[in-house]
Amino acid sequence: MVLVPSAALKATIEKHYKIANEKIIVVPNSLSDGIETIDRRGRFATKHIIFVGRLSYQKAPELFVELADAVRAELDDATFAMFGAGDMQEEIAALIDKRHRVGTLTISSRSALWDRLRDTVDWSKAAIARIDRKTGATQLIGKGEQPAFLLDQSRSVVEVTPIQGFPEYNCRIQAKGEAHSYLVNWPGIPSFGVDKFVELKGFVEWPDRAVMFDKASALIVPSRSEPFGMVILEAMQHGVPVFFTESAGAGEVLQAGTPINPDDYQATSKAICTVLKDEELWNKIVEEQRESVKVYVESKYHIKIKQLYDRLTAELRI
Repeated sequence: MVLVPSAALKATIEKHYKIANEKIIVVPNSLSDGIETIDRRGRFATKHIIFVGRLSYQKAPELFVELADAVRAELDDATFAMFGAGDMQEEIAALIDKRHRVGTLTISSRSALWDRLRDTVDWSKAAIARIDRKTGATQLIGKGEQPAFLLDQSRSVVEVTPIQGFPEYNCRIQAKGEAHSYLVNWPGIPSFGVDKFVELKGFVEWPDRAVMFDKASALIVPSRSEPFGMVILEAMQHGVPVFFTESAGAGEVLQAGTPINPDDYQATSKAICTVLKDEELWNKIVEEQRESVKVYVESKYHIKIKQLYDRLTAELRI
């Protein structure tokens, strides 16, 4: 007899190991109760999004980085952290470096930073520039007024890069797809050149796991295969909205959280941004999740596991 935590895993074992259906028993993982005493560590205002799990193919950590890239195009104040270690650690670090061009900030037209950019720069003193695509050198080609892309809502993303070598200017601003950029002095420019796009936090020991959820606004579980996903329930206990792969075993027994297709970056990033822009919705999800976990705990799956164990050991003694 084989004990598994989800119907999804049962189907996989039955298919690949040719074990008879009736010999595979599904009992979800047990979870400690006492949710009322567990700290609500999640925070809406931080816009801090986390990944928790092994950095391995099964857990799809590279999809988290891709999703982070998509979310940050919409929420430029969002931050991201990955907790875990594994055989893909170097690959993920390289992907983060590729996605994060040090010193470049991507700004959405629907953000507060966009408004600061538009309103605090003296555009009459801005310079129009051309970038040499081979050398990266910037050549001044004239003075400019406020560029049209700041007012054109169809061009919703610009990139801001700190520059040196021009006493009058401290950053270069360019709309994606434009041949020319603008050199400006932006007094309110944030110091964004030193932070990493996604922070790799490494493995966290079991007694310290709760700290991973400190001030987290969302947990993304993009796994290719997730037989159950205890971290989904842990995050819910701590008051963090969870976006989990639609095939996760935990989704079979929970009536809360947001199932996603991690390969669909556009739809998934939109779902995440919708929640992180609406505090009332965020709080509603947090409460629904905590109620769902209460119901889960009341199901007392640990008793069912013990009863099954007792039955099997009794049969072995016969």
